[in-house]
Amino acid sequence: MSPSRLVWAASLAALGACAGEPLAPPGGRVAIAVAPLELPGVTDVRYTLTVVADGQTVWTKTLDSSAYGDGGGSLSYVGTCDADADVNEVELVLDGVKVGAAWLDDTTDFANPAPAGDPVTRVAACAADRDTPVTFDLTIARAARQGFFDVAVTFEDIFCSAKLDCEKAGDGGPEPLALLTNPLTGAREQTAVLALACTAGPDAAATFLYMNDVVVTCGDGTTYRVGPDGGPGNLNPAFPGPTNTTDLLFQAAVYRGLEPLADAKKAYWNVALGLNALAYGAHGTCTLTAQATASETALSDGVTPAGVAWPYVTWTVPLVSGGAVACHHHGFGDGTGVGVDYSDLDGEPFAVGFAPSLGTTTRIHGEAPFFGDGRDGDLVLSGGSFDPTTAVGGSLRTGAAADAYALEATAVTATTITTADPVAGLATGDVVLLHFAQAEGVPALVGSWDLLTVDTASGATITTVEPIDPARYAGGSARTLIAQRVPQYANVTIGGAAAVTAAAWDPARTPDASRGIATGTVAFLVAGTFTLNGAVDVSQRGFPGGVATASGPQDARSVELLSGGADGGVGAQRGNGGAGGGT
Repeated sequence: MSPSRLVWAASLAALGACAGEPLAPPGGRVAIAVAPLELPGVTDVRYTLTVVADGQTVWTKTLDSSAYGDGGGSLSYVGTCDADADVNEVELVLDGVKVGAAWLDDTTDFANPAPAGDPVTRVAACAADRDTPVTFDLTIARAARQGFFDVAVTFEDIFCSAKLDCEKAGDGGPEPLALLTNPLTGAREQTAVLALACTAGPDAAATFLYMNDVVVTCGDGTTYRVGPDGGPGNLNPAFPGPTNTTDLLFQAAVYRGLEPLADAKKAYWNVALGLNALAYGAHGTCTLTAQATASETALSDGVTPAGVAWPYVTWTVPLVSGGAVACHHHGFGDGTGVGVDYSDLDGEPFAVGFAPSLGTTTRIHGEAPFFGDGRDGDLVLSGGSFDPTTAVGGSLRTGAAADAYALEATAVTATTITTADPVAGLATGDVVLLHFAQAEGVPALVGSWDLLTVDTASGATITTVEPIDPARYAGGSARTLIAQRVPQYANVTIGGAAAVTAAAWDPARTPDASRGIATGTVAFLVAGTFTLNGAVDVSQRGFPGGVATASGPQDARSVELLSGGADGGVGAQRGNGGAGGGT
Protein backbone atom coordinates (compact mmCIF):
# COMPACT_ATOMS: atom_id res chain seq x y z
CA MET A 1 0.00 0.00 0.00
CA SER A 2 1.40 3.33 -1.03
CA PRO A 3 1.87 6.14 1.52
CA SER A 4 -1.39 7.95 1.99
CA ARG A 5 -2.13 11.63 2.09
CA LEU A 6 -3.79 13.48 4.88
CA VAL A 7 -5.41 16.88 4.64
CA TRP A 8 -5.90 18.76 7.84
CA ALA A 9 -7.53 22.09 8.46
CA ALA A 10 -5.86 25.29 9.48
CA SER A 11 -8.04 28.30 10.06
CA LEU A 12 -6.66 31.80 9.65
CA ALA A 13 -9.07 34.46 10.83
CA ALA A 14 -8.42 38.18 11.12
CA LEU A 15 -9.68 39.76 14.29
CA GLY A 16 -9.24 43.16 15.88
CA ALA A 17 -6.03 43.18 17.93
CA CYS A 18 -3.58 45.48 19.57
CA ALA A 19 0.13 44.86 19.16
CA GLY A 20 2.47 47.68 18.37
CA GLU A 21 4.38 47.52 15.13
CA PRO A 22 5.42 49.38 12.19
CA LEU A 23 4.75 53.03 11.88
CA ALA A 24 4.71 54.56 8.46
CA PRO A 25 2.37 56.21 6.01
CA PRO A 26 -0.65 58.25 7.01
CA GLY A 27 -2.33 56.89 10.00
CA GLY A 28 -4.28 53.62 9.32
CA ARG A 29 -3.67 50.10 10.57
CA VAL A 30 -4.59 46.54 9.65
CA ALA A 31 -5.18 44.07 12.48
CA ILE A 32 -4.53 40.41 11.73
CA ALA A 33 -5.08 37.37 13.91
CA VAL A 34 -4.37 33.76 12.95
CA ALA A 35 -6.27 31.04 14.80
CA PRO A 36 -4.35 28.02 16.14
CA LEU A 37 -4.31 24.81 14.17
CA GLU A 38 -6.65 22.31 15.77
CA LEU A 39 -4.68 19.15 15.04
CA PRO A 40 -1.95 17.58 17.18
CA GLY A 41 1.71 17.72 16.29
CA VAL A 42 1.98 21.26 14.93
CA THR A 43 4.62 23.17 16.87
CA ASP A 44 5.07 26.24 14.68
CA VAL A 45 3.82 27.92 11.51
CA ARG A 46 5.68 30.64 9.62
CA TYR A 47 3.92 33.31 7.60
CA THR A 48 4.94 36.35 5.54
CA LEU A 49 2.55 39.30 5.62
CA THR A 50 2.76 42.13 3.08
CA VAL A 51 0.70 45.29 2.66
CA VAL A 52 0.65 46.89 -0.80
CA ALA A 53 -0.90 50.24 -1.79
CA ASP A 54 -0.97 51.69 -5.31
CA GLY A 55 1.49 49.04 -6.43
CA GLN A 56 4.04 49.94 -3.76
CA THR A 57 4.94 47.80 -0.76
CA VAL A 58 4.01 49.54 2.49
CA TRP A 59 5.69 46.85 4.58
CA THR A 60 6.46 43.13 4.63
CA LYS A 61 7.39 40.91 7.53
CA THR A 62 7.99 37.20 8.20
CA LEU A 63 6.42 36.02 11.46
CA ASP A 64 6.49 32.78 13.43
CA SER A 65 3.53 31.57 15.43
CA SER A 66 5.91 30.66 18.25
CA ALA A 67 6.90 34.34 18.61
CA TYR A 68 3.53 36.00 17.93
CA GLY A 69 1.13 33.31 19.14
CA ASP A 70 0.96 30.02 20.98
CA GLY A 71 3.31 28.06 18.71
CA GLY A 72 0.43 25.96 17.45
CA GLY A 73 -0.30 28.23 14.51
CA SER A 74 -2.00 31.20 16.14
CA LEU A 75 -0.66 34.68 15.50
CA SER A 76 -1.70 38.27 16.27
CA TYR A 77 -0.22 41.27 14.49
CA VAL A 78 -1.07 44.89 13.75
CA GLY A 79 0.64 46.77 10.95
CA THR A 80 0.20 50.09 9.19
CA CYS A 81 -1.65 50.71 5.95
CA ASP A 82 -1.75 53.71 3.60
CA ALA A 83 -4.89 55.76 4.25
CA ASP A 84 -4.14 57.99 1.23
CA ALA A 85 -4.61 55.07 -1.16
CA ASP A 86 -8.09 54.03 -2.26
CA VAL A 87 -7.48 50.46 -1.18
CA ASN A 88 -4.68 48.42 0.35
CA GLU A 89 -3.98 44.79 -0.45
CA VAL A 90 -2.93 42.47 2.35
CA GLU A 91 -1.02 39.40 1.17
CA LEU A 92 -0.39 36.26 3.19
CA VAL A 93 2.23 33.64 2.29
CA LEU A 94 2.50 30.36 4.17
CA ASP A 95 6.26 29.81 4.45
CA GLY A 96 6.32 26.67 6.54
CA VAL A 97 4.68 24.23 8.93
CA LYS A 98 6.67 22.62 11.74
CA VAL A 99 5.77 19.28 13.30
CA GLY A 100 7.85 18.37 16.32
CA ALA A 101 11.36 19.58 15.59
CA ALA A 102 11.15 19.32 11.78
CA TRP A 103 9.89 21.77 9.20
CA LEU A 104 7.77 20.07 6.54
CA ASP A 105 8.70 20.26 2.85
CA ASP A 106 5.89 21.84 0.83
CA THR A 107 7.00 19.99 -2.30
CA THR A 108 6.59 16.55 -0.76
CA ASP A 109 4.93 16.81 2.65
CA PHE A 110 1.99 19.13 2.03
CA ALA A 111 0.20 21.11 -0.66
CA ASN A 112 0.60 24.80 0.06
CA PRO A 113 -2.51 26.95 -0.48
CA ALA A 114 -0.53 30.21 -0.24
CA PRO A 115 3.01 29.70 -1.57
CA ALA A 116 5.50 32.45 -2.35
CA GLY A 117 4.57 33.94 -5.69
CA ASP A 118 0.90 33.06 -5.27
CA PRO A 119 -0.22 34.55 -1.95
CA VAL A 120 -3.75 34.72 -0.64
CA THR A 121 -4.79 38.36 -1.03
CA ARG A 122 -7.49 40.45 0.61
CA VAL A 123 -8.48 44.02 -0.20
CA ALA A 124 -8.80 46.40 2.76
CA ALA A 125 -10.13 49.96 2.87
CA CYS A 126 -7.56 51.70 5.06
CA ALA A 127 -9.06 54.31 7.39
CA ALA A 128 -7.00 56.82 9.36
CA ASP A 129 -6.62 56.29 13.09
CA ARG A 130 -8.46 52.99 13.29
CA ASP A 131 -7.79 49.26 12.94
CA THR A 132 -9.14 47.55 9.83
CA PRO A 133 -9.70 43.79 10.32
CA VAL A 134 -8.69 41.55 7.42
CA THR A 135 -9.85 37.94 7.28
CA PHE A 136 -7.84 34.99 5.97
CA ASP A 137 -9.04 31.39 6.23
CA LEU A 138 -6.91 28.59 4.82
CA THR A 139 -6.89 24.81 4.84
CA ILE A 140 -3.66 22.87 4.35
CA ALA A 141 -3.06 19.53 2.65
CA ARG A 142 -0.32 17.49 4.30
CA ALA A 143 1.25 14.11 3.55
CA ALA A 144 0.83 11.56 6.33
CA ARG A 145 2.23 8.14 7.08
CA GLN A 146 -1.04 6.42 7.76
CA GLY A 147 -2.89 4.35 5.24
CA PHE A 148 -6.51 4.19 4.28
CA PHE A 149 -7.51 2.84 0.89
CA ASP A 150 -4.60 3.60 -1.48
CA VAL A 151 -4.23 7.23 -0.50
CA ALA A 152 -5.95 9.53 1.94
CA VAL A 153 -6.73 13.19 2.40
CA THR A 154 -8.91 14.85 4.99
CA PHE A 155 -11.26 17.78 4.99
CA GLU A 156 -11.82 19.17 8.47
CA ASP A 157 -11.61 15.93 10.50
CA ILE A 158 -12.81 13.68 7.68
CA PHE A 159 -10.26 11.29 6.20
CA CYS A 160 -10.73 10.70 2.48
CA SER A 161 -9.00 8.59 -0.14
CA ALA A 162 -8.81 9.28 -3.85
CA LYS A 163 -7.33 7.61 -6.90
CA LEU A 164 -7.89 6.61 -10.51
CA ASP A 165 -7.07 3.10 -11.69
CA CYS A 166 -6.86 1.55 -15.13
CA GLU A 167 -4.67 -1.34 -13.93
CA LYS A 168 -4.68 -4.05 -11.28
CA ALA A 169 -1.82 -6.00 -9.78
CA GLY A 170 -0.98 -9.24 -11.58
CA ASP A 171 1.50 -12.04 -11.01
CA GLY A 172 3.79 -10.66 -13.70
CA GLY A 173 3.14 -6.99 -12.96
CA PRO A 174 0.30 -4.56 -13.68
CA GLU A 175 -2.58 -5.86 -15.80
CA PRO A 176 -5.46 -4.00 -17.49
CA LEU A 177 -8.43 -3.47 -15.19
CA ALA A 178 -11.37 -5.22 -16.90
CA LEU A 179 -14.51 -4.51 -14.88
CA LEU A 180 -17.43 -3.33 -17.03
CA THR A 181 -19.02 -5.49 -19.74
CA ASN A 182 -19.01 -4.28 -23.34
CA PRO A 183 -22.63 -4.75 -24.52
CA LEU A 184 -21.50 -5.50 -28.09
CA THR A 185 -18.97 -8.21 -27.20
CA GLY A 186 -20.37 -9.52 -23.94
CA ALA A 187 -16.87 -9.44 -22.44
CA ARG A 188 -15.40 -7.46 -19.56
CA GLU A 189 -13.03 -4.93 -21.09
CA GLN A 190 -10.70 -2.07 -20.17
CA THR A 191 -12.20 0.07 -17.41
CA ALA A 192 -11.07 3.26 -15.69
CA VAL A 193 -12.25 3.64 -12.09
CA LEU A 194 -12.34 7.01 -10.33
CA ALA A 195 -12.65 6.44 -6.59
CA LEU A 196 -13.37 8.60 -3.56
CA ALA A 197 -13.87 7.26 -0.03
CA CYS A 198 -14.18 9.13 3.27
CA THR A 199 -14.55 8.42 6.97
CA ALA A 200 -14.80 10.56 10.06
CA GLY A 201 -14.45 7.61 12.42
CA PRO A 202 -16.81 5.08 14.00
CA ASP A 203 -19.27 7.61 15.39
CA ALA A 204 -19.44 9.78 12.29
CA ALA A 205 -23.05 10.04 11.12
CA ALA A 206 -22.68 13.35 9.30
CA THR A 207 -20.31 13.04 6.38
CA PHE A 208 -21.23 14.94 3.22
CA LEU A 209 -19.52 14.29 -0.11
CA TYR A 210 -19.68 16.55 -3.17
CA MET A 211 -18.61 15.84 -6.75
CA ASN A 212 -18.83 17.49 -10.14
CA ASP A 213 -19.70 15.62 -13.32
CA VAL A 214 -16.92 13.41 -14.61
CA VAL A 215 -15.94 14.82 -18.00
CA VAL A 216 -13.80 13.22 -20.71
CA THR A 217 -12.60 15.78 -23.26
CA CYS A 218 -10.87 14.68 -26.46
CA GLY A 219 -8.49 16.45 -28.79
CA ASP A 220 -11.05 16.70 -31.60
CA GLY A 221 -13.59 18.39 -29.33
CA THR A 222 -15.63 15.28 -28.55
CA THR A 223 -16.85 15.35 -24.95
CA TYR A 224 -18.32 12.64 -22.74
CA ARG A 225 -20.02 13.61 -19.49
CA VAL A 226 -21.05 11.24 -16.70
CA GLY A 227 -23.20 12.47 -13.81
CA PRO A 228 -22.16 11.02 -10.43
CA ASP A 229 -25.82 11.18 -9.39
CA GLY A 230 -26.62 8.42 -11.87
CA GLY A 231 -27.17 4.80 -10.90
CA PRO A 232 -26.27 3.16 -8.67
CA GLY A 233 -25.08 0.60 -11.18
CA ASN A 234 -24.76 0.69 -14.95
CA LEU A 235 -25.86 3.89 -16.71
CA ASN A 236 -26.10 2.28 -20.18
CA PRO A 237 -25.04 5.22 -22.38
CA ALA A 238 -25.71 5.08 -26.10
CA PHE A 239 -23.38 2.55 -27.75
CA PRO A 240 -24.87 1.37 -31.07
CA GLY A 241 -23.51 -1.69 -32.90
CA PRO A 242 -22.95 -4.17 -34.33
CA THR A 243 -19.45 -2.70 -34.12
CA ASN A 244 -18.58 0.73 -32.83
CA THR A 245 -15.39 2.54 -33.76
CA THR A 246 -16.60 6.01 -32.75
CA ASP A 247 -17.78 6.11 -29.14
CA LEU A 248 -15.01 5.96 -26.53
CA LEU A 249 -17.28 4.86 -23.66
CA PHE A 250 -19.04 1.52 -24.06
CA GLN A 251 -20.44 1.69 -20.53
CA ALA A 252 -20.42 3.85 -17.41
CA ALA A 253 -21.40 2.99 -13.86
CA VAL A 254 -21.72 4.78 -10.53
CA TYR A 255 -21.43 3.16 -7.10
CA ARG A 256 -21.94 4.93 -3.79
CA GLY A 257 -22.84 4.00 -0.26
CA LEU A 258 -21.73 3.64 3.35
CA GLU A 259 -19.51 0.71 4.29
CA PRO A 260 -18.90 -0.24 7.94
CA LEU A 261 -15.25 -0.86 8.78
CA ALA A 262 -13.80 -2.35 11.95
CA ASP A 263 -12.85 1.06 13.32
CA ALA A 264 -14.73 3.50 11.11
CA LYS A 265 -17.60 4.08 8.70
CA LYS A 266 -16.43 4.57 5.13
CA ALA A 267 -18.54 6.53 2.67
CA TYR A 268 -17.57 5.76 -0.92
CA TRP A 269 -18.37 7.25 -4.33
CA ASN A 270 -16.88 5.57 -7.41
CA VAL A 271 -17.38 6.20 -11.13
CA ALA A 272 -16.34 3.51 -13.64
CA LEU A 273 -15.87 4.15 -17.36
CA GLY A 274 -15.63 1.34 -19.92
CA LEU A 275 -13.10 2.28 -22.63
CA ASN A 276 -13.82 1.07 -26.17
CA ALA A 277 -10.55 -0.18 -27.69
CA LEU A 278 -11.91 0.29 -31.23
CA ALA A 279 -12.19 4.06 -30.64
CA TYR A 280 -8.79 4.68 -29.03
CA GLY A 281 -7.51 6.41 -32.16
CA ALA A 282 -10.73 8.15 -33.18
CA HIS A 283 -10.54 11.38 -31.20
CA GLY A 284 -6.91 12.11 -30.29
CA THR A 285 -5.90 12.36 -26.64
CA CYS A 286 -8.91 12.04 -24.33
CA THR A 287 -8.47 13.36 -20.78
CA LEU A 288 -10.66 12.76 -17.73
CA THR A 289 -11.31 15.66 -15.34
CA ALA A 290 -13.32 15.72 -12.12
CA GLN A 291 -13.43 17.45 -8.74
CA ALA A 292 -14.75 16.37 -5.34
CA THR A 293 -14.73 17.50 -1.73
CA ALA A 294 -16.10 16.57 1.70
CA SER A 295 -17.51 18.30 4.75
CA GLU A 296 -18.78 17.48 8.23
CA THR A 297 -21.81 19.66 7.59
CA ALA A 298 -23.90 20.19 4.48
CA LEU A 299 -22.55 22.90 2.19
CA SER A 300 -25.06 25.65 1.51
CA ASP A 301 -26.25 25.22 -2.09
CA GLY A 302 -23.27 22.92 -2.68
CA VAL A 303 -20.79 25.82 -2.44
CA THR A 304 -17.73 25.75 -0.19
CA PRO A 305 -17.73 28.48 2.48
CA ALA A 306 -16.99 32.03 1.35
CA GLY A 307 -13.78 33.44 2.73
CA VAL A 308 -12.22 29.99 3.05
CA ALA A 309 -9.52 28.44 0.87
CA TRP A 310 -11.25 25.06 0.90
CA PRO A 311 -9.41 21.96 -0.36
CA TYR A 312 -10.84 19.63 -2.96
CA VAL A 313 -9.58 16.60 -4.84
CA THR A 314 -8.92 16.99 -8.56
CA TRP A 315 -8.51 14.36 -11.25
CA THR A 316 -6.80 15.30 -14.53
CA VAL A 317 -5.71 12.07 -16.19
CA PRO A 318 -5.29 11.20 -19.91
CA LEU A 319 -7.24 8.00 -20.57
CA VAL A 320 -6.16 7.33 -24.15
CA SER A 321 -3.49 8.87 -26.35
CA GLY A 322 -1.78 7.86 -29.57
CA GLY A 323 -4.31 5.10 -30.17
CA ALA A 324 -3.57 3.35 -26.86
CA VAL A 325 -4.54 3.38 -23.19
CA ALA A 326 -2.64 6.15 -21.39
CA CYS A 327 -3.88 5.67 -17.81
CA HIS A 328 -2.35 3.33 -15.24
CA HIS A 329 -2.50 3.64 -11.42
CA HIS A 330 -2.86 7.24 -10.26
CA GLY A 331 -2.68 7.79 -6.50
CA PHE A 332 -3.35 10.98 -4.64
CA GLY A 333 -0.39 13.34 -4.65
CA ASP A 334 1.98 11.07 -6.56
CA GLY A 335 2.28 13.54 -9.43
CA THR A 336 0.26 11.50 -11.92
CA GLY A 337 -2.91 13.59 -12.10
CA VAL A 338 -4.79 13.10 -8.82
CA GLY A 339 -4.11 15.87 -6.32
CA VAL A 340 -5.51 18.68 -4.26
CA ASP A 341 -6.47 22.22 -5.17
CA TYR A 342 -8.01 25.07 -3.20
CA SER A 343 -11.13 27.10 -3.80
CA ASP A 344 -10.86 30.83 -4.16
CA LEU A 345 -12.30 32.90 -1.34
CA ASP A 346 -15.65 33.30 -3.11
CA GLY A 347 -16.35 29.57 -2.72
CA GLU A 348 -16.36 26.64 -5.15
CA PRO A 349 -19.71 25.18 -6.35
CA PHE A 350 -20.17 21.43 -6.74
CA ALA A 351 -22.81 19.84 -8.94
CA VAL A 352 -23.92 16.85 -6.86
CA GLY A 353 -24.16 16.22 -3.12
CA PHE A 354 -24.24 12.81 -1.41
CA ALA A 355 -25.25 12.32 2.24
CA PRO A 356 -24.22 8.69 2.87
CA SER A 357 -25.80 8.44 6.31
CA LEU A 358 -29.13 9.58 4.84
CA GLY A 359 -28.78 7.64 1.61
CA THR A 360 -29.66 10.71 -0.45
CA THR A 361 -28.04 12.07 -3.60
CA THR A 362 -29.01 15.51 -4.88
CA ARG A 363 -28.08 17.34 -8.07
CA ILE A 364 -27.56 20.92 -7.00
CA HIS A 365 -26.20 22.56 -10.14
CA GLY A 366 -26.63 21.70 -13.83
CA GLU A 367 -28.42 18.88 -15.62
CA ALA A 368 -27.56 15.23 -15.23
CA PRO A 369 -25.68 15.50 -17.51
CA PHE A 370 -26.50 18.92 -18.96
CA PHE A 371 -26.90 17.84 -22.60
CA GLY A 372 -28.24 14.36 -21.91
CA ASP A 373 -26.54 10.98 -21.89
CA GLY A 374 -27.03 10.13 -25.58
CA ARG A 375 -29.32 7.17 -24.81
CA ASP A 376 -31.35 7.66 -28.01
CA GLY A 377 -28.35 7.29 -30.30
CA ASP A 378 -27.63 9.38 -33.38
CA LEU A 379 -30.29 11.26 -35.33
CA VAL A 380 -29.25 11.81 -38.95
CA LEU A 381 -31.68 13.54 -41.33
CA SER A 382 -30.73 14.11 -44.96
CA GLY A 383 -34.09 15.38 -46.21
CA GLY A 384 -37.80 15.62 -45.56
CA SER A 385 -39.62 16.47 -42.37
CA PHE A 386 -39.13 14.56 -39.10
CA ASP A 387 -41.55 14.80 -36.18
CA PRO A 388 -40.09 13.33 -32.96
CA THR A 389 -43.55 13.49 -31.32
CA THR A 390 -44.93 10.88 -33.75
CA ALA A 391 -41.89 9.00 -35.03
CA VAL A 392 -38.78 7.12 -33.97
CA GLY A 393 -35.57 8.66 -35.26
CA GLY A 394 -32.95 7.81 -32.67
CA SER A 395 -30.80 4.88 -33.77
CA LEU A 396 -31.37 3.10 -30.43
CA ARG A 397 -35.18 3.35 -30.28
CA THR A 398 -36.22 1.08 -33.14
CA GLY A 399 -39.68 -0.30 -32.39
CA ALA A 400 -40.13 1.88 -29.33
CA ALA A 401 -42.60 4.68 -28.68
CA ALA A 402 -42.09 8.02 -30.39
CA ASP A 403 -38.89 9.80 -29.42
CA ALA A 404 -40.87 12.68 -27.86
CA TYR A 405 -43.86 10.72 -26.53
CA ALA A 406 -46.19 13.13 -24.66
CA LEU A 407 -49.15 12.80 -22.30
CA GLU A 408 -51.51 15.22 -20.63
CA ALA A 409 -50.74 15.62 -16.92
CA THR A 410 -53.63 15.81 -14.47
CA ALA A 411 -51.80 16.36 -11.17
CA VAL A 412 -48.36 17.41 -9.96
CA THR A 413 -46.78 16.91 -6.54
CA ALA A 414 -43.28 17.58 -5.23
CA THR A 415 -41.93 14.39 -6.83
CA THR A 416 -44.67 12.93 -9.06
CA ILE A 417 -46.59 13.66 -12.24
CA THR A 418 -49.95 11.91 -12.73
CA THR A 419 -50.98 11.46 -16.37
CA ALA A 420 -54.41 11.11 -17.97
CA ASP A 421 -53.37 7.95 -19.80
CA PRO A 422 -50.96 5.13 -18.91
CA VAL A 423 -47.30 6.01 -19.22
CA ALA A 424 -45.59 4.57 -22.30
CA GLY A 425 -42.16 4.98 -23.78
CA LEU A 426 -40.58 6.24 -20.55
CA ALA A 427 -37.75 4.61 -18.59
CA THR A 428 -35.54 5.44 -15.63
CA GLY A 429 -33.06 8.13 -16.64
CA ASP A 430 -35.26 9.61 -19.36
CA VAL A 431 -35.86 13.36 -19.29
CA VAL A 432 -39.36 14.85 -19.47
CA LEU A 433 -40.49 18.39 -20.19
CA LEU A 434 -43.26 19.38 -17.78
CA HIS A 435 -45.09 22.32 -19.38
CA PHE A 436 -48.03 24.43 -18.14
CA ALA A 437 -49.46 24.96 -21.62
CA GLN A 438 -52.72 26.84 -21.01
CA ALA A 439 -55.30 27.92 -18.42
CA GLU A 440 -57.67 30.75 -17.58
CA GLY A 441 -57.14 33.10 -14.65
CA VAL A 442 -53.45 32.49 -13.93
CA PRO A 443 -51.53 34.28 -16.71
CA ALA A 444 -48.39 34.52 -14.58
CA LEU A 445 -48.16 30.72 -14.30
CA VAL A 446 -49.03 29.68 -17.84
CA GLY A 447 -45.81 28.88 -19.65
CA SER A 448 -44.04 27.46 -16.58
CA TRP A 449 -41.82 24.49 -17.39
CA ASP A 450 -39.18 22.16 -15.94
CA LEU A 451 -36.79 19.58 -17.36
CA LEU A 452 -36.97 16.58 -15.02
CA THR A 453 -35.21 13.23 -14.83
CA VAL A 454 -37.42 10.14 -14.59
CA ASP A 455 -36.82 7.98 -11.53
CA THR A 456 -39.67 5.53 -12.20
CA ALA A 457 -42.55 5.40 -14.70
CA SER A 458 -45.40 2.99 -14.07
CA GLY A 459 -49.14 2.99 -14.68
CA ALA A 460 -50.15 6.64 -14.88
CA THR A 461 -47.45 7.97 -12.55
CA ILE A 462 -44.03 9.44 -13.28
CA THR A 463 -41.70 9.84 -10.30
CA THR A 464 -38.93 12.39 -10.80
CA VAL A 465 -35.41 12.65 -9.42
CA GLU A 466 -35.50 16.43 -9.06
CA PRO A 467 -38.10 18.13 -6.85
CA ILE A 468 -41.02 19.99 -8.44
CA ASP A 469 -42.72 23.13 -7.15
CA PRO A 470 -46.42 22.16 -7.48
CA ALA A 471 -47.53 25.77 -6.99
CA ARG A 472 -46.14 26.62 -10.44
CA TYR A 473 -48.60 24.18 -12.03
CA ALA A 474 -51.74 24.88 -9.96
CA GLY A 475 -54.67 27.28 -10.14
CA GLY A 476 -56.86 28.56 -12.90
CA SER A 477 -59.47 26.69 -14.92
CA ALA A 478 -59.40 24.79 -18.21
CA ARG A 479 -55.79 23.86 -17.45
CA THR A 480 -53.63 21.83 -19.80
CA LEU A 481 -50.40 20.37 -18.41
CA ILE A 482 -48.05 18.41 -20.64
CA ALA A 483 -45.44 15.79 -19.76
CA GLN A 484 -43.34 15.21 -22.88
CA ARG A 485 -40.34 12.93 -23.24
CA VAL A 486 -37.19 14.83 -24.30
CA PRO A 487 -34.97 12.68 -26.52
CA GLN A 488 -31.31 12.49 -25.47
CA TYR A 489 -29.49 12.06 -28.77
CA ALA A 490 -25.81 11.22 -28.97
CA ASN A 491 -25.29 13.35 -32.10
CA VAL A 492 -27.74 15.15 -34.40
CA THR A 493 -27.21 16.05 -38.06
CA ILE A 494 -29.97 17.94 -39.88
CA GLY A 495 -29.11 18.25 -43.55
CA GLY A 496 -29.88 21.27 -45.69
CA ALA A 497 -33.03 19.69 -47.15
CA ALA A 498 -34.31 18.39 -43.80
CA ALA A 499 -36.45 19.88 -41.05
CA VAL A 500 -37.48 18.88 -37.54
CA THR A 501 -41.04 19.85 -36.70
CA ALA A 502 -43.92 18.77 -34.45
CA ALA A 503 -47.46 17.51 -34.93
CA ALA A 504 -49.95 20.38 -34.65
CA TRP A 505 -51.46 21.02 -31.20
CA ASP A 506 -54.10 18.40 -30.40
CA PRO A 507 -54.23 17.42 -26.71
CA ALA A 508 -57.44 15.49 -27.43
CA ARG A 509 -55.62 13.01 -29.65
CA THR A 510 -55.89 9.54 -28.14
CA PRO A 511 -52.46 8.21 -27.17
CA ASP A 512 -51.50 4.69 -28.18
CA ALA A 513 -48.44 2.49 -27.67
CA SER A 514 -46.36 4.36 -30.23
CA ARG A 515 -47.44 7.99 -29.99
CA GLY A 516 -48.88 10.33 -27.40
CA ILE A 517 -50.88 13.52 -27.67
CA ALA A 518 -49.80 16.28 -30.07
CA THR A 519 -48.22 19.27 -28.32
CA GLY A 520 -46.79 21.37 -31.13
CA THR A 521 -43.51 21.40 -29.19
CA VAL A 522 -40.03 20.19 -30.14
CA ALA A 523 -37.43 19.68 -27.42
CA PHE A 524 -34.35 17.46 -27.49
CA LEU A 525 -30.88 17.23 -25.93
CA VAL A 526 -27.63 16.49 -27.78
CA ALA A 527 -24.76 15.00 -25.80
CA GLY A 528 -22.24 15.26 -28.63
CA THR A 529 -22.29 17.29 -31.85
CA PHE A 530 -25.33 19.16 -33.20
CA THR A 531 -24.98 20.00 -36.90
CA LEU A 532 -27.82 22.19 -38.20
CA ASN A 533 -27.83 22.91 -41.93
CA GLY A 534 -31.60 22.54 -42.29
CA ALA A 535 -34.33 23.82 -39.96
CA VAL A 536 -36.11 23.29 -36.67
CA ASP A 537 -39.52 24.81 -37.37
CA VAL A 538 -42.77 24.66 -35.38
CA SER A 539 -44.48 27.66 -37.00
CA GLN A 540 -48.29 27.38 -36.82
CA ARG A 541 -48.01 24.14 -34.84
CA GLY A 542 -49.24 25.64 -31.57
CA PHE A 543 -52.73 26.95 -30.67
CA PRO A 544 -54.25 30.37 -31.46
CA GLY A 545 -53.49 33.29 -29.24
CA GLY A 546 -56.54 35.05 -27.87
CA VAL A 547 -58.34 36.97 -25.13
CA ALA A 548 -61.74 36.27 -23.55
CA THR A 549 -64.64 37.95 -25.35
CA ALA A 550 -67.09 40.29 -23.60
CA SER A 551 -70.02 37.98 -24.30
CA GLY A 552 -70.66 34.34 -24.88
CA PRO A 553 -69.43 31.30 -22.97
CA GLN A 554 -66.26 32.14 -21.15
CA ASP A 555 -64.35 28.93 -21.73
CA ALA A 556 -60.99 28.21 -23.37
CA ARG A 557 -62.51 28.31 -26.85
CA SER A 558 -64.72 31.38 -26.49
CA VAL A 559 -62.12 34.00 -27.27
CA GLU A 560 -61.44 36.78 -29.67
CA LEU A 561 -58.58 35.55 -31.83
CA LEU A 562 -55.68 37.92 -32.17
CA SER A 563 -55.28 38.76 -35.83
CA GLY A 564 -52.24 37.77 -37.79
CA GLY A 565 -50.13 40.07 -39.87
CA ALA A 566 -49.93 40.23 -43.62
CA ASP A 567 -47.28 37.53 -43.66
CA GLY A 568 -49.52 35.16 -41.69
CA GLY A 569 -46.72 34.68 -39.22
CA VAL A 570 -47.71 36.79 -36.23
CA GLY A 571 -50.55 36.90 -33.74
CA ALA A 572 -52.86 33.88 -33.84
CA GLN A 573 -50.90 32.28 -36.64
CA ARG A 574 -47.91 31.95 -34.34
CA GLY A 575 -49.84 30.06 -31.66
CA ASN A 576 -49.04 30.19 -27.93
CA GLY A 577 -52.25 31.66 -26.54
CA GLY A 578 -55.31 30.71 -24.54
CA ALA A 579 -57.72 29.73 -27.32
CA GLY A 580 -56.96 26.02 -27.32
CA GLY A 581 -57.87 25.05 -30.88
CA GLY A 582 -55.44 24.04 -33.58
CA THR A 583 -54.23 26.61 -36.07
